[in-house]
Amino acid sequence: MIGMATAGIVRLKGEDEEVVAIAVAAKRAVAYHRDLQRELMPQLSALHAARREMTTPHPQLQMPSAETAARGRGIVWTFLFAVSLVAAVVAVAMLSPLGPRTKWVAPDVAVQIAMPALIIAAIAGVGALILRPARGRAAVATVLSSIVTILLAAVFLFRLVGGGGDRGFTAEQLGPWLAGAGILLVLLIALTWRLDRLRRSDVFAEGGIPKGNREAQADARRVRESARRAANLTPATAAARDELRQQWAHALQQRGARTEAADQAAEIGPVAWLVWTVYDGDLDVSLLLR
Repeated sequence: MIGMATAGIVRLKGEDEEVVAIAVAAKRAVAYHRDLQRELMPQLSALHAARREMTTPHPQLQMPSAETAARGRGIVWTFLFAVSLVAAVVAVAMLSPLGPRTKWVAPDVAVQIAMPALIIAAIAGVGALILRPARGRAAVATVLSSIVTILLAAVFLFRLVGGGGDRGFTAEQLGPWLAGAGILLVLLIALTWRLDRLRRSDVFAEGGIPKGNREAQADARRVRESARRAANLTPATAAARDELRQQWAHALQQRGARTEAADQAAEIGPVAWLVWTVYDGDLDVSLLLR
């Protein structure tokens, strides 16, 4: 049975020339049904205009001064973020468990290095938490922040539970470090969470529209919904629907050898094929809109 409707967005198979050629045949089949043609063609024209608007690059509205300020904030954020992570790694390394790289560092020296590193990491981390990274940097920053947070949490728990006996840390030395590391751990968790949210907001929605642009997203959803509705248009009567199915099957048979595109066209029907050809946005559909 030849399908005549579609429930969602359809990606058409076949080369551009074949897709358009089948769409031309679909237009001829629909033309035999005047009521359907009168309802469908204005919707195709409106869909074409909307898709062209969606896929046309728009000039940036930011003023040069705003762009410069945003670039400057991005540089400052990157510096603060890098300082925070590097200092946190130093603070972790100095209090790490006994091993080949730590057995040569005396406990008092390790604490003298670790405590300032904790303070620097916390101050820089607060700055990175307040500022916003430049678009596109949040994904990598989330990974780096997660790694350092996990390392800090592991050493913090090791020292909290096991104490400092393996390297000779006293309670007086370990107490301040545990307090500072606990504060830094909370700060890094908050920073990682915020970065992950920014990473998600940086992901581009379908059609190249940033997720942060709510108005553009709403427009894109309206266009997709109008395309779905148009793709589900059918003749008003059962007899007319059967006639269109037969005409469509005959039109596809006349094309000769079956291809993936022809099989898909037979499945979704001529109306849906026309709609999704126009929705594509990159095909020359001038023959379909005349």
